[in-house]
Amino acid sequence: MSIAVVQGATGGLGLPLTRYILKHTSLSVVALTSKTSSRIQDDILSDIEGGFSDAMRKRLTVVPNVDLLKEQSVEAAARQIEGEKALRLLVCLAGELHPEKSLAQVDMAKALHTFQLNTLGHLMFYKHFVPLIPTAREFGKLKDGWTTSGSNDPAEGLVAQDNGVCLSLSARVGSIGDNGKGGWYSYRA
Repeated sequence: MSIAVVQGATGGLGLPLTRYILKHTSLSVVALTSKTSSRIQDDILSDIEGGFSDAMRKRLTVVPNVDLLKEQSVEAAARQIEGEKALRLLVCLAGELHPEKSLAQVDMAKALHTFQLNTLGHLMFYKHFVPLIPTAREFGKLKDGWTTSGSNDPAEGLVAQDNGVCLSLSARVGSIGDNGKGGWYSYRA
């Protein structure tokens, strides 16, 4: 079974990406979120354009309470997908922004928290999930399985057939090129 792991699957970037993967591929999706609601799966599936199928619901696994600042929760989430599954797409969308409009508004505790989550949180995420991406030899076996079974690559063009993809993404506000107005100092640092 080929899977995509989307950390931050209920956020502004993660929610549409999770829905896109469910709608346009046959990858199973493990949706990681720091939220705790029992309605997360329904919330993800509720606004898929054209509706969702039972097959989509079966391909979606929600793992709540994943806090990138608590390494144990990240490690536990990684253990849930270890084994027979092939990790094809690994996405980390964690981020926090404290919109300081002047240097006088920078708060040391908030700035440190922003750095911990936006930088070190991604690093801890990759520490536990990157080892789960199949090796080149394991990808070869996956491709052989698709050929002999007559099925297509479950990632269907989203990911190259011979590797996995790791993606970290934050808001455009972090861009140096988009810093004409200044501000958001701790986020951009």
